[in-house]
Amino acid sequence: MKQKLGLVRSKSEEEDRILIDSFLETMQLTGGDFTNCFRLLNQVSILPPGSSTEASEDLIKAVSKSLASQCIPPTRFAKQIDSHVPPAQLERMFMFAQQQPTLLPMLGISLDFLETEKKRQEAAKEMRKVSARDKYLNDRGLWTTWLQRYISTLQKRCADTDGDSLAEVNQKRIEMMNQVNPKFILRNYMAEKAIQLATKGDYSEVERLLSLLNDPFSERMDMAAHQYDSLPPDWADQICVSCSS
Repeated sequence: MKQKLGLVRSKSEEEDRILIDSFLETMQLTGGDFTNCFRLLNQVSILPPGSSTEASEDLIKAVSKSLASQCIPPTRFAKQIDSHVPPAQLERMFMFAQQQPTLLPMLGISLDFLETEKKRQEAAKEMRKVSARDKYLNDRGLWTTWLQRYISTLQKRCADTDGDSLAEVNQKRIEMMNQVNPKFILRNYMAEKAIQLATKGDYSEVERLLSLLNDPFSERMDMAAHQYDSLPPDWADQICVSCSS
């Protein structure tokens, strides 16, 4: 995980753990795409000692904008965080828990579970009220907070490094990150599209995906037009590709 975040010159396991945990938490809070958020960290370069505050702020602004663009919109996020238990059924379960509290554990259901599901329903309800613009701005704020800590940590670790050496550290750090954070992965909607075309005798998408997945860590500008590194479309949430496919 340290390599995925480019945590060079580690001096504290606890410091690394906090950065890693807070990164994962920020992804969860914003609905950030796992693959793309990790990959976008290669936009962060360690600035030379004595760099202006403006330079650091500009870097954070640019990267937070990129990360926020990889967070799903409020309607999709609401579906993601919502309870899988229908509201009416959850209410009946709460009533049952009040009337027959000793029987609830026998059914494999705890009161903590019910309360958690209720909170998920309430969170999803509130998220549906949020506009796409407001969520984007909130997501940028959350990513900005994390990036400030992240960049500050990297700067401190390289505070005694001169310009030429720092350039080498940055190059090796980004190369390391790009080797463990893929640019592309096989997503369900991509497989579904390839399957649908293949059933009609068109194997062009299958061949293109095979080529892509043979080298998922490179930028692959020849694949840019297909937007394989973009957020999945809304309709992709309904897809379930089975092993038999």
